[in-house]
Amino acid sequence: MRQAAQIEGRMLALSTAHMPSSDPDFGDIRVIKFEEGYIAWLTEPEDDLPKWIQPIMKTAWDSDCTLILFDCDLCVHPKFDVWEW
Repeated sequence: MRQAAQIEGRMLALSTAHMPSSDPDFGDIRVIKFEEGYIAWLTEPEDDLPKWIQPIMKTAWDSDCTLILFDCDLCVHPKFDVWEW
């Protein structure tokens, strides 16, 4: 008997207002753009990442996430900077 696929991992879900622009510099982070925002794969938080994403990446890393979702329909989080664009 086949088993159903299991979803593994966690995702940090944030508003796109936490990005400095509609097309931000993600550096070497692997991302996929979609109509409402971006999905970014986690990478070890390092100083060579763009400054705007460093605290977000560290929080996701410390929370054992595998992805970060930036979606225009999500709420802002008080822990992170908010950008007007």
